[in-house]
Amino acid sequence: MTPELRDIMALVESGWRHVAVLVVGDVMLDQYVWGEVERISPEAPVPVLRATLRDQKPGGAANVAMNLAGLGARVTLVGFGGGDREQGALESLLADEGIEPLLTAVPDTPTTTKLRILSGHQQMMRLDSEAGPDFSEDDYRRLLERAFAAMADAAVVVLSDYAKGTLPEAVCQAVIQEARKRDIPVLVDPKSQSLARYRGATAICPNLKELAAATGEAPANLDHLLGGASSGAVTRSRVHHGDAGREGNRRVATEFTISCARHSAPGVRRFRRRRHGDRSPGALRCLRPANRDCG
Repeated sequence: MTPELRDIMALVESGWRHVAVLVVGDVMLDQYVWGEVERISPEAPVPVLRATLRDQKPGGAANVAMNLAGLGARVTLVGFGGGDREQGALESLLADEGIEPLLTAVPDTPTTTKLRILSGHQQMMRLDSEAGPDFSEDDYRRLLERAFAAMADAAVVVLSDYAKGTLPEAVCQAVIQEARKRDIPVLVDPKSQSLARYRGATAICPNLKELAAATGEAPANLDHLLGGASSGAVTRSRVHHGDAGREGNRRVATEFTISCARHSAPGVRRFRRRRHGDRSPGALRCLRPANRDCG
């Protein structure tokens, strides 16, 4: 085990249960139906699935909240729901894991739901139910009221963007600026092709495809990619073509974990890696927004 991984494990075991995390983003409900296909329908040339198992799990930003709770963090989740049966199911699943769901119900709008139909290991179809990309000004006002109220206890804020309309630029900036007033770091998992909407965030963690789309650089040109980003700290994860367990992903996990855990302890500084590939403990340095000193 590398010193880096030992540091992560020590921080998670000793500090995460004391970290209050606020997640703001696009929440979803992932539903699954498994079954067996034994014949073709006489009504149309399509397979007939005999359903044998059903399941549902939090998805999108709700899945991010679940992962953080799994590390022992105390998580509050802010997002939009439809005030429907799916929102109720999602809130129950989150509450069962100790997550506080503060979902803003939007009338006549479905909770974003993805229903996957599978036979064996083969996905046959996915049915999506979701709102349009825009919510009303009143919807966003109610969402921000809940987010600002939840910041009172937060040690870190995570913006989890899945491009479903919860995090337009105005909302991102409102959350980031409010968090900065309170000296709370903001970590972003982006989806927008413009990283400018996340300006002022402590760290942005795109994968190579997302960073390439945002900067207009080729994914293979890593130096130009990183140079094209303008946040105080931009990390990147290599999650395509089988790279999910390599240095890029470990680096993101290190920065994310250490930033949250360290920020929860008074007098302890937040860190990031000095340069790619440097594994020594001395390679950790302050993680801060542009033009801001680390407290």
